[in-house]
Amino acid sequence: MPRTDARVFGRGLNNNFHLAGYSLAGKAGFRLYVLKRLFLIAETKAGYITLPDILLRNEQPERANQNIFFGKKWVQWALILILVTDISTAEPSTFEDARI
Repeated sequence: MPRTDARVFGRGLNNNFHLAGYSLAGKAGFRLYVLKRLFLIAETKAGYITLPDILLRNEQPERANQNIFFGKKWVQWALILILVTDISTAEPSTFEDARI
């Protein structure tokens, strides 16, 4: 439950904890390997937020409400690079030769 020092038209609130509403969200995605180390990631996320009891002032309790739907989706290509297979078996001279 977040708490903030909000100011509306220059007037602040008492900052007591107050439950203004709730939210519900879901996420789903997949990973598709095209080659051994090349893959495609796709993901989607959606949700709903309802805030039926937002406090605006203290003097005379003014309240507001708000409903929010949101969604996002993205697709990404990725490549796995293996720089060193096993560092414990690598020879120390290999790393010294690679220094600049």
